[in-house]
Amino acid sequence: MLRGMRHTGFVVSDLERSLELYRDTLGLREVRRGEIKGEFISKVVNVPDAHLRTAHLQHPDGGHLLELIQYVAPRGKRNEHATQDVGTPHLALELEDLEAILPKLKQKGVSVPGEVVTVSEGERKGAKVAYARDPDGIILELSSPPPGS
Repeated sequence: MLRGMRHTGFVVSDLERSLELYRDTLGLREVRRGEIKGEFISKVVNVPDAHLRTAHLQHPDGGHLLELIQYVAPRGKRNEHATQDVGTPHLALELEDLEAILPKLKQKGVSVPGEVVTVSEGERKGAKVAYARDPDGIILELSSPPPGS
């Protein structure tokens, strides 16, 4: 029986650059950072001679952890998942004001291939939503709440 959820992890090419985005720009709190290599982690990830740098981040109020993983060795290749591809993950983040923070995100290498859309009906009517990609291609669903909520 399931006891809980520990974290969600994403492999990134440059841990420091990703921390500048997720911690410094978006406001997640760094909970811990580490570096691990050797037989144990190689067995866990099923990658011979694995050497990882990791950081765990969390909303300032707590909750689920986001783990960022940089493979120092062996270096991986970038995957260009299309949004509709089976198994493609995305990270959904709610921001206070999506349109106000977009210029800062773009300066950090975030691309917004589509447009910011306003929810036209339902309980989130008036909310703003956009899909974006971080510098490593990780898909972000960015939203801000409806006015007055």
